[in-house]
Amino acid sequence: MVYGRKLMSGMPNVVLKLIVELEGLWVKMGQYLSTRADVLPEAYIRLLRQLQDSLPPRDLEEVCSTIEKRLGKSMNDLFSNFVSVPLATASVFIGEFGELC
Repeated sequence: MVYGRKLMSGMPNVVLKLIVELEGLWVKMGQYLSTRADVLPEAYIRLLRQLQDSLPPRDLEEVCSTIEKRLGKSMNDLFSNFVSVPLATASVFIGEFGELC
């Protein structure tokens, strides 16, 4: 029984890592579950709360590629200045600062 408890003690970390890797709606699900102490054990709640305000930003190349693809122009054509450090990140949003040309 002790072995099983030890094995399961690392599961909240695995779940959190997987949710962060899957991004988007999975993060939203994790955020929701972090508020449901009646559904999940405290170890999960504690870790999933990190999804509320401390998500890692997306890769800058991915962000730039998405902008270029959606708007049909290069970053240089669209922005006279683009700050590579995001202002904020969220489950389905990343905020960047840029000055339009």
